[in-house]
Amino acid sequence: MLASIPHGTYVECFHPDRDPLFWNLIANRPEISDGMYPLPQGPGWGIELDADYVERYRADR
Repeated sequence: MLASIPHGTYVECFHPDRDPLFWNLIANRPEISDGMYPLPQGPGWGIELDADYVERYRADR
């Protein structure tokens, strides 16, 4: 969503210990390179959830 607005500038990203969901929940998360986070290329949000990670931590198991 940030990339869709002309004045969008910074994506906030934390260390994996601080924000494990960002680093583990998305199966096809693009690599951050030279401080740049590439836009996902798939339809919709362009992300795929890691089904194993979701299954491991879902509340209704």
